[in-house]
Amino acid sequence: MTRERARTVAAAVITMSIMFTTSAARRSAAVSGPVLSVSPTTVAFAPTPIGGFSYEIVTITNSGDATDFISSATPVESPFFATFGGTCNFSIDPISGKNYYIPAGSSCTFQWGFNPSRAGRQTGTGTLNFESGAQLTVSFTGRGLPH
Repeated sequence: MTRERARTVAAAVITMSIMFTTSAARRSAAVSGPVLSVSPTTVAFAPTPIGGFSYEIVTITNSGDATDFISSATPVESPFFATFGGTCNFSIDPISGKNYYIPAGSSCTFQWGFNPSRAGRQTGTGTLNFESGAQLTVSFTGRGLPH
């Protein structure tokens, strides 16, 4: 191999190495902190008699590289409400002792409720708020049944 050819090959190898290292650094830097999602994003409650109760579960997943905590859950409209039931309630941070702990790379469940005060189709929205400042929204539909 000529000296000129050897320099060209060496330069190409160095360039490819730099590109690969930079690309890997970008990929690893892309995830920093909790990355939260909820499934399903739309919850359909079973038809429920007026004054009765129905419950449904959603799964919250943290695919990021840091833990987070649910700080509050608020439905925008009644007759939907957060029960704070599910496995998130029992997920406890071993360091702080706080519950509603969602470690990086894990999931837990959260329960919502429906308590209709009138007959007919009803819709609403619930918001899960996290200590990181993240918010996840869940849409609700339910049907109140007459007595």
